[in-house]
Amino acid sequence: MVSATASSSTASLWRWQMRRPLLAVALSTTHAATDASEQVRSSAAALAARAGDVGALLDALAVDGDASVRAAAADALLDVPAGLLAASSAAVVNGLAAALATDGSWLVRAAAAVGLGGLPAAVGGGGGGGGDGASAAAVEAGLTAMRDAGPAAVDALLRAAAPGGVSGVRPREEEGVRRQAVTALGFLGVPAAVPALERAVAPGGEGGSPMMRYRVAGALRGVRVGRSLRLARRLTGDPVGWVAEMARGSVAALEAAGVVDDGE
Repeated sequence: MVSATASSSTASLWRWQMRRPLLAVALSTTHAATDASEQVRSSAAALAARAGDVGALLDALAVDGDASVRAAAADALLDVPAGLLAASSAAVVNGLAAALATDGSWLVRAAAAVGLGGLPAAVGGGGGGGGDGASAAAVEAGLTAMRDAGPAAVDALLRAAAPGGVSGVRPREEEGVRRQAVTALGFLGVPAAVPALERAVAPGGEGGSPMMRYRVAGALRGVRVGRSLRLARRLTGDPVGWVAEMARGSVAALEAAGVVDDGE
């Protein structure tokens, strides 16, 4: 005899499966004639994530004519159940990387960078928030489960974080996207991020931007290698107080994690 719990669970799954075609319709650009429909499609993205409809979200990210809907689709991808997200990780990385590189809206590009940074934690079951709230173990498990898609996500963020890595938007918007890519690299915690973080604060470049230095100082605490600790210590001497304070926090976090500056 089927238990009440099992029956309820089966019924819930059936209801979600029945709603998936409706969600795809709600996200469809054929319903984009009014501002209200754009609001409906943005809301439908969250429901599509709960239903595991990765295809509908990727379609919306790629072709929807409204930037708010594309950004909502990028955000919602991190809320797809971990197992489905792992199975679709290559397609998700491709979609987010394409948006990061080419979307006409800097806000969508920024959302794509956040998505790439949060994806491994979401796949690993640690949520997609990244940063201090994301378990390093979940990120590592997610990168392993993603196979080749993990390095592809890192590569896309490294390209965007590099000077000149974001084109097709205004200079101020370019820096905004690059700052999100820097933060996302900190979420991932991969040693390959350190040279990009060093370049982002190099004298003569965006090292003159306090906000970029602040983002780098914060990202360093997620990359637990000696080279990160060295750069964080350097940034504790930043002339901008809130940048130096963030760097001091990263130094404390890295030292608490047992990181030492090996001088290499």
